Amino acid sequence: MSNSTSMKLPVWFWIVGAIAVVWNLFGVLSYLGFVTMSDEALAALPEAQQALLTSYPAWVKGVFAVAVFAGVAGSLLLLLRKTMTVPVFGVSLAAVLLQMTWWLGFSGAVAVYGTGVIFMPALVIIAAGFFLWFSMNSKSKGWLG
Repeated sequence: MSNSTSMKLPVWFWIVGAIAVVWNLFGVLSYLGFVTMSDEALAALPEAQQALLTSYPAWVKGVFAVAVFAGVAGSLLLLLRKTMTVPVFGVSLAAVLLQMTWWLGFSGAVAVYGTGVIFMPALVIIAAGFFLWFSMNSKSKGWLG
């Protein structure tokens, strides 16, 4: 058995892995809520929000899906201690950055929601970057194999 699969890991490795799964599952729920929003729910929003949510280009919706599903896959790979964790989290972070660049820079979300809308995208970027860093660090320590 290889060293990376037989060594005892610190408990915080598993805690970070569990947090990554939960965090990214919330991302999937957010995505699914967005793409399955009923016409009634959309109509209940103010007009500016309706216009914003219906203006999403298909490619941004696709990037959103890649971001969250790659995040879940990376999280599960982390818990399984697979080296593919690193590139999968890299794909997730790249997709997050593309999505949030459009959301904050080109969608008009700040004009609709105000500057408070910046908080959650910033948190998502930080989390995705942290999970990539953590997986790279774990790989360098021989914890993934």
